[in-house]
Amino acid sequence: MNKQKAIPSILNFIREITIVIIGIFIAFQLNNYNENRKTNNNEVKSLKRLLSDLETEKNWFETYKKNYDSKTKKLEAIIYTKKFNHLDSLYYYLSDEYIHYNFNTEYSSLKFSGKLDLISNDSLRYNLVKYYEINYAYYKEISENHKNFVENDLLKYLENNNIKIDSTYLYNPEQIREKLKEDKFEQKIKTQIMYYKLNSQTLNNSIIEGLIEQIKKSL
Repeated sequence: MNKQKAIPSILNFIREITIVIIGIFIAFQLNNYNENRKTNNNEVKSLKRLLSDLETEKNWFETYKKNYDSKTKKLEAIIYTKKFNHLDSLYYYLSDEYIHYNFNTEYSSLKFSGKLDLISNDSLRYNLVKYYEINYAYYKEISENHKNFVENDLLKYLENNNIKIDSTYLYNPEQIREKLKEDKFEQKIKTQIMYYKLNSQTLNNSIIEGLIEQIKKSL
């Protein structure tokens, strides 16, 4: 092959190689773009589900707090101002216990599927892990302690002292009035008041509101 024919062949070869390389590069970029778009879409969907879980939990906490505040006022009125009206309904005010419900469906799904890194905001991811791992453990401990007090101490005390409750969960008001003269029973009611106040303080929506705000900024 003479020199004049060789040069065009080499140029054609280089041109073809360049076209192939550019084609591969474009295909690679398009693939990356599609993958990133898919990842971003999945992150948005996950963040929306996390947001829904947190807003549900926030509403539940608010309901709990109102309930505890209402029952605290009733029990304090009985203990400190001796307002003995509606003593037959004391079971309603006295027997409540904190039960922790897990509103962490999306977080658990991400955690156990190994996809927590789907949340690209490092600060948000850290705060979510902190909330669901640390705060939930604390809520569970309070729930177990409160349940143990109500079922194995407070209500058992009334049962052992022959304070009976009827099929509609009403007490004999005269029996309760007499029992309230005992310091031991009064102390148990005060302990329940303490639990109600502790629960109300623990169910602090400021943490949840902070997470909700972070998620909304990330969407």
